[in-house]
Amino acid sequence: MKIKVSKSLATAIFAVALPFSLQAQTWKGVDGEYTLGSNWIGEAVPVLTTGDTALITGGDVTYTPGGDLFITNGSTLQISGGSWSQAGAVSWIQMNGGNLLVDGGEFSQGSSGNILRNETSSITVSSGAASFNGNFLHDVGFGSLSLSGGVMNIGNEFRNNVAGFDINGGALAVTTGIAFNGSESVNISSGSVSVDASWNDLGFFAAEIGSSVNFTTGSTGTLRLRGYDTAGSDFETILVNGNRLSINGASTTIADFITTSSGGDLLVSVIPEPSSILMLLTGMGLLITSLHRRK
Repeated sequence: MKIKVSKSLATAIFAVALPFSLQAQTWKGVDGEYTLGSNWIGEAVPVLTTGDTALITGGDVTYTPGGDLFITNGSTLQISGGSWSQAGAVSWIQMNGGNLLVDGGEFSQGSSGNILRNETSSITVSSGAASFNGNFLHDVGFGSLSLSGGVMNIGNEFRNNVAGFDINGGALAVTTGIAFNGSESVNISSGSVSVDASWNDLGFFAAEIGSSVNFTTGSTGTLRLRGYDTAGSDFETILVNGNRLSINGASTTIADFITTSSGGDLLVSVIPEPSSILMLLTGMGLLITSLHRRK
């Protein structure tokens, strides 16, 4: 005998069978306090210590802490629209095993004293904007960091302790500068990096040989040096000869960079390799020849 189960009943059984940790709770889209249950669909504040996801898709969300905000055990704070910011008391955001995902809207660390992370945490910015105050340390011991779109604002220094932080879209905007540890690099394939050129060594410091902002093959990205004096020689002596800049991981000369001025800032990009230009011209020539023969 076949037993028929209605679609609605099957859905209900499946929902009950799902562990609580897989649930996502969504903000109602209003302006208001994060810790107030009535602002959430389902009338309950997400418990971000059990694997839940707190989803913000609209409205201005303010978190006024009565202590640290814990995002742990695979839980996720996701901002896809609107905004989320911490206000009031200086409490920490603890992300041991937790995730911050910004794929729209705005996230602001606000008055948070620090963001405490471990190797199983992740921060991903693919659209929108994420703003962190103070210094930001990128280290494998603090988990993964991904920037592929949108803007990541750092309130002071971006300290890169990882061999190869890749920017393939979006913008990394650093208030003070980029500090390297050892022979690490920031690799730009597309997108942009912006630093304060009036600070120590044009915004790049503690850099050893091999530590650099590196333009990858075919890069369409830019480096913006804010407040740079275009009449100075620091660009060549500090950034080029000092190995702060590289192309495809190798030292190069000032002639390999395109520099233009914009609003008092210096924009740095790379000239395509001669071999790349030759391949492009050759391909165009073959295409024109092929089209001509078809006439």
